[in-house]
Amino acid sequence: MSLASNPSPDRLFDLLPAFHRSKDSEQGYPLRALLRVINEQVCVVENDIAQLRDDWFIETCADWAVAYIGDLVGYQPVHEAGDPGDPATAEGRRLNSWLIPRREVANTIALRRRKGTLSALTELIEDVAAWPGFAEEFYRRLGWTQHLNHRHPRRGRVLGLRDADVLERIGTAFDRSARSVDVRRIDSRRRHGRYNIPSVGAFVFRMKSYPVTGTSAYCLEKTGPQCFSFSVLGNDATLYTKPQPEVAPATEATLPVPIRRQAFQVSDEQHPPTVVASPTWYGVGKSFAIYAPDWPSKNAEQPIPIGLIVPADLSGWAYQPKRNTVAVDPQLGRVLFPAGQLPKKGVSVDYRYGFVADIGGGEYARPIHQPTLAQMSRFRTADIVPERIADLAIALSGNADALGAYLRGRFAPATLDLIDRCAAIAKPASGTAGPLPDDLAAALIAALVGEFNALLEDDGLYSAQRFPSDPARPLPAEVDDLLGAGATGDASARLNRLLLEYAYAKDIALSFAIYRVGKGQLARIADALTQFNAERPRYGIIEFSDSGVYAEAIDIALAPYQTLQMRAAERTRPVLRMLDYQSGAADAFAVAGGDGSRFVLDGVLVAGRGLQITGPDSGDGATAARSDLCEVVIRHCTLVPGWSLDCDCEPKRPNEPSIELINTRAALVVEHSIIGSIEITADPALGDPLVLRISDSIVDATHSGRIALGASAGQYAFADAAILRCTVLGAVRAHALALAENSIFMGCIHVARSQRGCVRFCYVSPNSRTPKRYHCQPDLVRAQVAAEHLDLSGPALAAAQEPESMRVRPTFDSTRYGNPAYCRLACDCAQEIARGADDASEMGVYHDLFQPQREIGLQTRLREYTPAGMDAGVILAN
Repeated sequence: MSLASNPSPDRLFDLLPAFHRSKDSEQGYPLRALLRVINEQVCVVENDIAQLRDDWFIETCADWAVAYIGDLVGYQPVHEAGDPGDPATAEGRRLNSWLIPRREVANTIALRRRKGTLSALTELIEDVAAWPGFAEEFYRRLGWTQHLNHRHPRRGRVLGLRDADVLERIGTAFDRSARSVDVRRIDSRRRHGRYNIPSVGAFVFRMKSYPVTGTSAYCLEKTGPQCFSFSVLGNDATLYTKPQPEVAPATEATLPVPIRRQAFQVSDEQHPPTVVASPTWYGVGKSFAIYAPDWPSKNAEQPIPIGLIVPADLSGWAYQPKRNTVAVDPQLGRVLFPAGQLPKKGVSVDYRYGFVADIGGGEYARPIHQPTLAQMSRFRTADIVPERIADLAIALSGNADALGAYLRGRFAPATLDLIDRCAAIAKPASGTAGPLPDDLAAALIAALVGEFNALLEDDGLYSAQRFPSDPARPLPAEVDDLLGAGATGDASARLNRLLLEYAYAKDIALSFAIYRVGKGQLARIADALTQFNAERPRYGIIEFSDSGVYAEAIDIALAPYQTLQMRAAERTRPVLRMLDYQSGAADAFAVAGGDGSRFVLDGVLVAGRGLQITGPDSGDGATAARSDLCEVVIRHCTLVPGWSLDCDCEPKRPNEPSIELINTRAALVVEHSIIGSIEITADPALGDPLVLRISDSIVDATHSGRIALGASAGQYAFADAAILRCTVLGAVRAHALALAENSIFMGCIHVARSQRGCVRFCYVSPNSRTPKRYHCQPDLVRAQVAAEHLDLSGPALAAAQEPESMRVRPTFDSTRYGNPAYCRLACDCAQEIARGADDASEMGVYHDLFQPQREIGLQTRLREYTPAGMDAGVILAN
């Protein structure tokens, strides 16, 4: 048997004769431990040898080998896109994957053979930039007189003013109307022209289409009980198509574009014609569907049949649907039922919305974080329940059961002596039992932790005699699964940990547990929290298995050294709606914990209230420092800025923070999330500032004049912050700014300790007080103006610098959460911002999309593959 075919960490040990393995078992497996270390290095060598063959093929080669294979086929990187990154870092590898796309290298020869064809240009868009799109020859859209004997019906023609669908397409990528000649070049750096004989355009669709499955529609009760919105927040949200990249040619039905009203409706051939919904977009597995149980009649077919769906303009809610019909406006994302025929059991929807990138809560692929099997298995001091140490000593004493006798045979003599001494005190043969001295209990706990960790390596712990079948208390299902799979290595350690937890359930804390909430699982978050508090695992996970809406109060109190993760399952986006439950107290999402505890929020959307993280009363002094959370992590979440939205995406509570930290020293980590403002209340006299790390996120105070990070009443937040690749809409007032990098700060920054830290490759609003800056805007353009006007000083120089400062101020397509283009840099944004990061990508939250490199690479390749005499340009369609 080859070593490569056996992934077990004990595969080298298993090759030894049984005699040596038996002798090693008697001595506590020291030889097996050594061979496991050697096996790790053997695996490294084996994996490298296996990769050598994979590196011969572009589909399977390592990232570093793509450039070398490209050189073999004559592939030339686009130098205008920027310099390659450091392959030793994750950032550098991500950049290099766009500078030298694997797919373009793979198709280089095939594309060269079809150079100059329209299909090759369309394929280039996906290969080079990984954007969906298509190429268009604009000479076909020119209006010209055709010969009656040689007609071209597919070319542009005079508009029919009665054709609303054609009129609605004007100016879009799907405009088929005839145009006069536009003499501006399509690749001009100023203003693009399109309609000319040599012009070829590549329409690219940067917006992504994200699904929402089985979520509740929002009832707009203020408007009427028959009025609903697809968005669970109640805002107007344009519905998007479900992309079908494998279908050619590219059309509105196959690209990630908004669904137009005219496209959604079709007319039958009756007279007069009747407008009905198009089956292209509506139905199960398509762009959207509507479910209303027992509507319009009991046990009615679900989703609502397409024959009952009526396309309509619901911009003013003036339309009145007929009985047994439902009006739908895809452009606003609204649903209207007949006023006298309401859905009694609620409305749920499947739909798709548009957004720029994989941040915030959403049904996209994201990494799932949880302890490894080895981490779940290992014993720590906190795993031995201190109040039960005396009972555990009695259970392991001389008159132990079969399992206790087996364990005593594995324990060291010093540990056995400690156990017997503690058992004699806790349960003496005569006299009164007394409590264990603290030093003796601590010594026993430390000794048992070491012994139990050694037992994790024991392959012979389980036997039917030591763990007899008990119908009243069966073994955990995970134990049966591991036994059936023949657990080895870390899986065997996990099996032994579960067996010890089962045998001494009251004395040994659970190390890991998952509580699933959703359809077919626990119905409420409160049920999961009740189980979590009863079982008290060291690492607990509450996982939401669907994209439902959970409207209930959440108040979490963690024990010392306990971790709770509330996360969405893969490809789900649960919504936690905090309502106004209490009239005399706040209704925030409350989290508190003991010393060393951690809380993680992953993949959810929180609306209605913010997250409130509280520590002990600052008046407790030393006690406060010992009984506080250690860390709070918010990952791939949306904490709605302003708590909730109006129909036009305006925040309802713009002044309210999304995260409050009150009297806590817990470190706050925010990654790939959308949040509102952060308010920190802490007493600087009690210790060091709390640690705040924000990366790849949007911090939105709902206005650049409001405070995005600070304390109450506009004071400095007692925090040491690091902000990387973020867009901050609002002012920052903090104790210190350790590092700010590749970020945009639309409000002023004021830090108390400006001597410490660094701000690099950022846009920093004028009049800010920051640590030392490097390569920031508008500092660079102001310095350039000063260098060009050495004769100016004072107010005259400031007046000359002001236009340049305003020119490089970032502009966005939208600054309102709920808009598909939220915080995306506008097309006319200054290049100093659009390519101002340290790797020539854009500043801000969408830095890692590397859109400038992709666009420049695509523009260069279009010029290379376009026939001579033709002009090619990239057109950002949405």
